[in-house]
Amino acid sequence: MRRWLWLPAFVLSLIPYAVTTGSLILLWTPRQCPGWAFYLDLPGVRVPAPLTVAVGFVVWAVLAHRGLLRWGRVVGWLAAAGVGWSSVAALGAALYDTSAGGRCGELWGKMLSPPWQALDVLIAVLIVLAVRTERGLVLRTASAVTALVFLATLPTGAAVLPRVTPAEAEGCEGAEGERAFVCAVRELLPASYASLPDHRLVAEGRTWCEVITRDSPEELSRVGGSIGQSLYSGSIPDALTAICPELGRWRANKERRKEEENDRFVTAAERRCAGLPPHRPLARTVTRARATAVWSDYGAIELAEGEIDVAAALDDAFENGVVGTSPGQVAILTADEAMHVCVAVEVYGRRPPVETRGWRKVVETGYTSRSGRLAFDDERTALSTNGPGRYRLRVHMRIHDEEDAGQEFLIMVFPGKGGGTTRLK
Repeated sequence: MRRWLWLPAFVLSLIPYAVTTGSLILLWTPRQCPGWAFYLDLPGVRVPAPLTVAVGFVVWAVLAHRGLLRWGRVVGWLAAAGVGWSSVAALGAALYDTSAGGRCGELWGKMLSPPWQALDVLIAVLIVLAVRTERGLVLRTASAVTALVFLATLPTGAAVLPRVTPAEAEGCEGAEGERAFVCAVRELLPASYASLPDHRLVAEGRTWCEVITRDSPEELSRVGGSIGQSLYSGSIPDALTAICPELGRWRANKERRKEEENDRFVTAAERRCAGLPPHRPLARTVTRARATAVWSDYGAIELAEGEIDVAAALDDAFENGVVGTSPGQVAILTADEAMHVCVAVEVYGRRPPVETRGWRKVVETGYTSRSGRLAFDDERTALSTNGPGRYRLRVHMRIHDEEDAGQEFLIMVFPGKGGGTTRLK
């Protein structure tokens, strides 16, 4: 028996793990390809070759020490089969993915290159030789195969070492195509991707492009969660355009369609507000503006003099359910968030008559102006008053329906020194 052959078999099994941890990362990559997913679920492929060789040697040594040489050979053959099983299964799964078309075959990269597969064969042959007890044709043939495989592997081994470009590698500045993508995403991905070879990273990137263009929220969320980065927006989608030019065009078209849809949405709200019957004031106004569509982002609309900070005004509004103020700030609650509401404004030189008919709620409150100019944050509808000082705001509210722009407000502004709040209806 040539028990010493177990040692080179074990050392050779460590080579892929010494070169790169990619063989471990392979088990954590997304499973969009059927052959790839089937391969990862097969029993035995997750067992590292060094572990198979080490366990096989220990069990064989115990059996050989007890004189159970036949059972020792069986253990050695099982260990050799265990080393070669992963390569055979990978080859079959890769052939299936390649025959299915698309880019699934690229996920296998150089993992199936002949020198690496020859390494598994060499390890298996060494184990078989180590447990042989007879000499003859089989032994001479196995020795010859081992020598040929070893000689064939030596000159090409260096050529198949996968490139792993670090995050701040030289030559990244101004890079294009695949290298530009690799340079851009190295520092964005989690640590588990740090040693993933460049060609496999590019292959995964192309599958991410396909996921994005399929535009399935569930799939985007699942794949984004597996890599720890969002595929909806951010640096990863931007970097992908270096290897997927069609992705850039797809994103541009999607953004254009989104803008067009939003323009139609806003136009419909403005048209609906403009179609409301105008209010007929019972007193002379200083200035007035017909109903216009105002966006309610979080269940409130804001009016401010300068920088917006309506936290205190919101607290005040929750007390009466309609309007709240603080110096230079006004908050008016809306029935819902993420919607347009129709707002009309009237400014008076003196207190106007109270009107409650046709309105669901009417609340009047005090307001202190610092600059004399109160406006919505988008400044489309400005409330010009008579300089800094004390004013009264009377807010009328009614709801036509639950659709966008289905809630209507009428805001009356007039001089007044009272600071209290009165619910008129």
